[in-house]
Amino acid sequence: MFRIIGLAIALVCFAASPSAAAGPDAWWDDIQREGFSVGLGGNVGAMVSVKDFETSVTTVESGTAGGLVLRGGYRLPKWLGADLHFEWMNSDVDQRGVDPSIDIEADWITFTGDIKLILPRWANSEFFLTVGPGLMSMDGTTDYATRFGGGIDVYFTRSVGITLGAAYVMPIGALKKLDYAVGEAVLFYRF
Repeated sequence: MFRIIGLAIALVCFAASPSAAAGPDAWWDDIQREGFSVGLGGNVGAMVSVKDFETSVTTVESGTAGGLVLRGGYRLPKWLGADLHFEWMNSDVDQRGVDPSIDIEADWITFTGDIKLILPRWANSEFFLTVGPGLMSMDGTTDYATRFGGGIDVYFTRSVGITLGAAYVMPIGALKKLDYAVGEAVLFYRF
């Protein structure tokens, strides 16, 4: 997973350089067009307050987690967009109060509807900020959550690119101690 993210960062550094965007390609001026997009990628993250989370049987501690990201969105003209963001993550969990030799895994799913504020373009890239409400589910418990994030969309062609982003997800209610920070690399296609 870390090798894939390293390769993605290297590609972005090359593609985002001003020299890579130089030339007669008119599609650079077309990336602000209105339309749908889809994306698929991976993520790496860690829970922030999980040490204080108690299930019905024990207290859990989580290390680094990784998983899958699916996104579908719509770009409005110029500076605004909207995304449906699905995230699945898996992590090893240590249980205090139970046999420490038992190693189990925890899965959590987050689904949010994000508003995307697109910042001014740089070369073949656009920086953005996002915020969106949604749901988070773990261990059979589901509650509301909000995603706060940002990143960069780097275009390789007028329709294909990669998103490098980071976010903080803050659940409330029964899952309020399971807030987490996450980074993602998502390959996208714009129609």
